[in-house]
Amino acid sequence: FGGLISIFESTGNSFVFWSLIIPHGLLELTAIFLCSGAGLILGYSLINSGVYSRKEWFIHEAHDAIRIVMGCIPFFMVAGLVEAYITPAEIGETAKIITGIILFIMFSAYIIFAEIKVLNGISGSGNLRELKKKFFRVEEKE
Repeated sequence: FGGLISIFESTGNSFVFWSLIIPHGLLELTAIFLCSGAGLILGYSLINSGVYSRKEWFIHEAHDAIRIVMGCIPFFMVAGLVEAYITPAEIGETAKIITGIILFIMFSAYIIFAEIKVLNGISGSGNLRELKKKFFRVEEKE
């Protein structure tokens, strides 16, 4: 990847290169990182199961990890469609980059608002003490 960047940069076509990468790359790489986080959740559940058995805690955490991965599938599909139809299209490089940035903003907004909805649903009114107890299994001393 770095070699391609240097080749395009040395010929003065770096804008063309980024117009081929950004439209689908921003969306695809973000989804890949989220799915990697799901894998880290699973791995951490095996290392630190707390008071539960490893199997019980792995199954518990697998539900969240699967939801993350399943939530990313539509974004991989959109990234694939963009790579198939927008990237090779005979439209300007600027239009391709703007398309990628707009898709990334939409994806980010979806993730942020979905997370807010989930946190409000878990805690009812967004009570952080309740979230702390639920996620970190911490009992407060009174």
